[in-house]
Amino acid sequence: MKYINELKKQKSNTINIILYSVILGVVINIASDSLGELFETTPIINLLIGISFTVILISLTLIYNIVKLNKTIEYKGAFIVDEKNNNKLLSIPNYKISENMKEYLNSSFCENKAIKRQWQNGNFTSFDFIGVNKHKRIIAKTNESTDLLIELLEYCILDNLSIFIGDYFNLKHLNENVISLDQNSIPDILLDNRFLKLFSENPQNRSAFLCESETRNYDNVVLMQEKNGAIYRRFNLNLPKGSKAYRSNKNTVIIDTKLFVLTIKVLFGGFNTFIENDFYKYYLNKDDTSFSEYQFNIEINVKYKLNSIFRIHDWKYYNWLDTYVERLNHYCNFATFLEDIGWEKNKTIIKIINTKISNQEGGSK
Repeated sequence: MKYINELKKQKSNTINIILYSVILGVVINIASDSLGELFETTPIINLLIGISFTVILISLTLIYNIVKLNKTIEYKGAFIVDEKNNNKLLSIPNYKISENMKEYLNSSFCENKAIKRQWQNGNFTSFDFIGVNKHKRIIAKTNESTDLLIELLEYCILDNLSIFIGDYFNLKHLNENVISLDQNSIPDILLDNRFLKLFSENPQNRSAFLCESETRNYDNVVLMQEKNGAIYRRFNLNLPKGSKAYRSNKNTVIIDTKLFVLTIKVLFGGFNTFIENDFYKYYLNKDDTSFSEYQFNIEINVKYKLNSIFRIHDWKYYNWLDTYVERLNHYCNFATFLEDIGWEKNKTIIKIINTKISNQEGGSK
């Protein structure tokens, strides 16, 4: 993906445009002096006119180029459920978000029977139509199971982001310029996501860890899993200093930094997607007739602040955005996953091998 690379190129071009604007401003100033002589205005007025035109020109140029940097990136994911078997979620090997969804959902079932009931009795295609928004997207009222799915996807994305940023800044040795937001720093995000709230809760307050919590100190524990399947995952979101994270609405999380505002939105409309029969047959080793496939979207919006162009020193703390956009593509985009495993090539090889085997068996008869 080349979204952020393009942003960097436009940022570099902005500096050149500023230089051009300054040169043009000098020309405007000379022109204003000439006009002053024609209309017999004072030198101070001529100077003010020239400066005003220069400032306006540079400001408009900056605003235009910063607005051009803003991008919305959409990832299309997929998940598979067995609706005839209590909506059992099928894990797709090597499709990381699918594996995480399965792991986190099963772990939540161990501790929260309400989550288990809502998922198993849910209907992912049941929506109450409300209208269409300005982006021509259908607005619908969700139900218990779809709300749960959105929270599950959001937890996967936030957990993936948290791990990525922590690892990135550690490797770059930039920890002194980073703040760590724990669950107490983002109460609105925590309370609106049942998975985040459940998994980040101190084990001392959870019955699933009752036997061990009496003798263990969890201050330095980051990740732990009990034999019963329950998990504890400490949530720490590492961000550059001066950043903050909060929720704007039910399915949207905002990360506000000095340079840009990153919006993460989970979208699910109950729409089916298509996964070919050969994928079930050759990759999953299953019969596709008993499963239902659905599509979800993860939307990332990057909106640069107008003053970001002047923060040249700060940019080195934000290069993680490039890597994260690419990582997220491989984490949740289903088409990219198929490319990563070389699905089309491998499918062709499998079919050729099967054809040769069939011909050999036919010839031996």
